Amino acid sequence: NPTRRTVVERHADQRGVFITIENAASFRGPLGAVAVLTRKKGSVFAEHQHEREGHTVHLVSGSLLYREKRGATVIEESVTPGAGIFSPPNVPHAFLALEDSVCVVVANISRTQAEYEADLTRLTGASMLFPAHVIADVTAPRPDVTGEPV
Repeated sequence: NPTRRTVVERHADQRGVFITIENAASFRGPLGAVAVLTRKKGSVFAEHQHEREGHTVHLVSGSLLYREKRGATVIEESVTPGAGIFSPPNVPHAFLALEDSVCVVVANISRTQAEYEADLTRLTGASMLFPAHVIADVTAPRPDVTGEPV
């Protein structure tokens, strides 16, 4: 199963809440980059694997569907706000935004665009985890109880 991440530490007082989503101990290694990622409903992101990078995608808002491939098995996990999913190196993975979504990505290595591109292999054709017919099915409007589109 994908490695689901939980909050490392939570502190609340009259001013609000402070949540630590990763630290060196929880990540089990160096922290190389932290990024904020926004995605539109219906968009697929990742569809690749990294040679060296491992990263956790923490969902701030929205809804995601995550898939990773372990051998011949595709594992699927729903990601809701407050949850995180760890993608280790050399594991094909992808996300589908079921709603407009905001994520925080924590990676173990530096993540300039050039470094990021040099470290990944994109999935193509039959190896893609979210082919077009799956995206269309997942993002199609669903009728409510009255039969009207939601």
